Amino acid sequence: GPEVQWITRRMDVVGAAPQTAAEIDPSTGLPTRFSLLDRLAWALHPAGSGAAGVVVIRVDGLDRLVEDRGRPATSLVLREIGRHIGSALRPLDLVGQLDEERLAAICAGVDDGTTIARIAERILDVAGRPMGAGGLRITPSVGATCSISGQRRPAAMIQDALQAADAVSERGGNGFEVV
Repeated sequence: GPEVQWITRRMDVVGAAPQTAAEIDPSTGLPTRFSLLDRLAWALHPAGSGAAGVVVIRVDGLDRLVEDRGRPATSLVLREIGRHIGSALRPLDLVGQLDEERLAAICAGVDDGTTIARIAERILDVAGRPMGAGGLRITPSVGATCSISGQRRPAAMIQDALQAADAVSERGGNGFEVV
């Protein structure tokens, strides 16, 4: 039936880069929220890894960058941060863009708070490094959560991690919180 076709299709493209316009943001070249939700649904499905972690990275200060250098500069910064974060993760993990100031990483197979906390800490370290020739500094705020198959809906997991990242940002940023 339809579920078997969906599972088969997801198993065929595991690890493959997103291909369509709905899956890739044209300005940053990063996977979109649609791609992130799709990968998370696959990871949580029993036919996938059966567990997943979500890490949301809020990049504080991007509105100031937009005022100073325009929206294309923001896209370049998000692309660069996404590349840095991707280098700190496993090959099957996916880093993408949630919105104009947030990125997210989907980590398949992560089902405990200790592991997702280590991943969040590693992402915080990588995302906070100066970028480019001028050494542009950003302030990342990271929120993370994890679940096993059937315990939580993908959109709810992303929302929980997003709220945790926003809470870290309200406290001044440059930290992480696991919920």
